[in-house]
Amino acid sequence: MRLNFSKPFKIIRFLLNKHRFKSCGDNITIASGVKIFKAGNLEIRSNVRLGEGTTINASGGVKIGNNVSFAREVLIWTSSHNYYSPETLPFDKQFNLMLK
Repeated sequence: MRLNFSKPFKIIRFLLNKHRFKSCGDNITIASGVKIFKAGNLEIRSNVRLGEGTTINASGGVKIGNNVSFAREVLIWTSSHNYYSPETLPFDKQFNLMLK
């Protein structure tokens, strides 16, 4: 596994998190402020950079391929509200009224 040692804190963040991922390739850079939820559903290939402040919610599963670079503040969400059950969330009642 080749690591990017240009910034020591990026390496520390990667080493602390790599065991949480479903799978992980080589040469991964995790910038400051990155938040990953449900990391056990996240697959990251090789040569990937997660930019500053990126948030990934992998509840529904996320696969990031080779040679991918995320800009700052990217949001990836693989879960959603249930818009068809008015009892679930207050937002659902408003949405259901719009559908009628």
